[in-house]
Amino acid sequence: MSKQQFSFIYETGLNSYPYSKKIKRFIEQDVYEQKIKKLKLEFEDIYQQIEEEAIKVINKMKEEIKEKNKIIDKLVE
Repeated sequence: MSKQQFSFIYETGLNSYPYSKKIKRFIEQDVYEQKIKKLKLEFEDIYQQIEEEAIKVINKMKEEIKEKNKIIDKLVE
């Protein structure tokens, strides 16, 4: 909560019980939303890393298949 928000709450009397409970809930919700955004970014980063590794593995497998096909072609001739 910024200094402006904090002073606004006290100047307007929103620090009384019913309002303070709502404000606390709002702040908690904001914190949770920030945590969710952070986790989402971490998940996207991990997903991208997995995707890159999968592409490397697939390309390596393709190369191995090409080499094996070359060997088979030589044996067939």
